[in-house]
Amino acid sequence: MSDKIPGESWESAIRLHVEMMRKNLAGIAEREASAKAEPDRWSKKEILGHLVDSAGNNLQRFVRAMLSDELTFPEYQQTRWVEAQGYQIPPSKLMTPCRIGTDVPIPLERLIHGYVWHVEHHLQQISESFSIRVPKPE
Repeated sequence: MSDKIPGESWESAIRLHVEMMRKNLAGIAEREASAKAEPDRWSKKEILGHLVDSAGNNLQRFVRAMLSDELTFPEYQQTRWVEAQGYQIPPSKLMTPCRIGTDVPIPLERLIHGYVWHVEHHLQQISESFSIRVPKPE
C-alpha cells in the first residue's frame, strides 16, 4: 500500500473517490449488490459495508491518537466484521444491552433509533442553511 497518491493530497483523493463511487453505486440493484462472484469473495454490498466499518474504525484511531500521547487500539478483524454483520442486524440482537461510558445500559435498538435521530437532526441543521427540506424516512 502506498503512503501517498502521486500528485494528490489525501483529502482530495478521498473526495474524488467518494464522488466517483456515489455516481457508480446509485444504479446498482439490491440483487446485484448482494451477488458474490465466488463463495469466498465479498459482494459489492459487503465491500461497501467493509469501507464503512473501516472508516469508523480509522476515525476512532485518528481522533484518539490526536487526544493522547500514544495509541493502543484493538485489532480490526475485517473478515469477522463482514461475516458478523451481513450488513443487517438480526432481530434477536436488538435487545442487547449497550452501555456508553457510565450511562445506564440501553437496548441496541434504542441506540440505533438515537443515532438515526442524531443524523436527521444534524442534516436538518445543515439543510436549513441552504433552505432545503430533508425528507424523513417513512
